[in-house]
Amino acid sequence: MNQKSQNALLIIMFLFLMVLCGLVYWRYMVLSTEMAAMNKTIKTKEMLIETHQKELDRLTALESRRDEIQTMLAKIEKILERLPREGEIPMLITNIKDMLDITGVFFMKSEQLRTVKRSEYAEIPYKIQCVAPYHNFGQLLNLIEVNQERLMRVKEFTIQFNERRPHLHDIDVTLVAYVNQR
Repeated sequence: MNQKSQNALLIIMFLFLMVLCGLVYWRYMVLSTEMAAMNKTIKTKEMLIETHQKELDRLTALESRRDEIQTMLAKIEKILERLPREGEIPMLITNIKDMLDITGVFFMKSEQLRTVKRSEYAEIPYKIQCVAPYHNFGQLLNLIEVNQERLMRVKEFTIQFNERRPHLHDIDVTLVAYVNQR
């Protein structure tokens, strides 16, 4: 082999190595881009799996509490049964007047205030003006708060001294009656 052949062989080998390096570099770049895309897809899938796992854990926890939730729903249904419907409002007023009579509180005047709508029920406030001694008024408050037939509560009340009749007091009571919206 002469010098010219050796130089040609070296050039061919050098070109071959350059092409080979170029191919390896190009393949590395293509693979690294594909790998980056795959890693991104893997991370997205892992996040999706994690989200689904959390939802599965939440549902499993709810499933394990199924009896407790059903018991709570049954209690809520019983409470909702105690709420009167819109058509039962006159009975509710009669019920309040009966409580006034039972306790010896003298009814003067009543006024229905603006209804407050909630998701499952509505609150209907009533302002009642009455006259009573302290003891009788206390009995009325007790009957309202522990009423087993209807859910009601005393929102506020004011008691004023009556100079003409010191043993009887002018009382303004705001009651809230709850009405079923279903």
